[in-house]
Amino acid sequence: MSSLSTPPNDKELRFDKISAPYEWLESYRPGGYHPVHLGDEFKDGQYKVVRKLGWETFSTVWLARDVKNARYVALKIITANSDTTRELDILNHLAKTDSRYITHLLDHFTHTGPNGQLKCLIFEPMGPSVDNLVYEFPQYNRRQNAMVARHPMKIAKSILK
Repeated sequence: MSSLSTPPNDKELRFDKISAPYEWLESYRPGGYHPVHLGDEFKDGQYKVVRKLGWETFSTVWLARDVKNARYVALKIITANSDTTRELDILNHLAKTDSRYITHLLDHFTHTGPNGQLKCLIFEPMGPSVDNLVYEFPQYNRRQNAMVARHPMKIAKSILK
């Protein structure tokens, strides 16, 4: 059996894979995703988790209430083994632009949890992710969990409308 700090091999998996847009449960381990519950608080109670917004390969994203500033924010919790240096450099560079079409980093901090030290990034909440939009698009084939490949321009135009 593998240790908790290494991913299990296929014979050791505890859960069946499902074809749904959710992160793999086995990734909630040391170095991986941070387990979050509704109502959890971050940064000494400033951010309170309201609901899940989505996930990426190296992070989960949550809608949270910024109690200190009385507003909703998107809380991006990056996996413990991920390096955020490049992402923070890019976000700091983008912050220098004055575009209303680019989301800006509002805050960032380190959070210690059962799976290690994680970087948390705070953004203003946006609309749904492109992945969620594609999943809801009529040409999406739910049975095969695949998009009809001959319609990428149509999809992009529909998303941008």
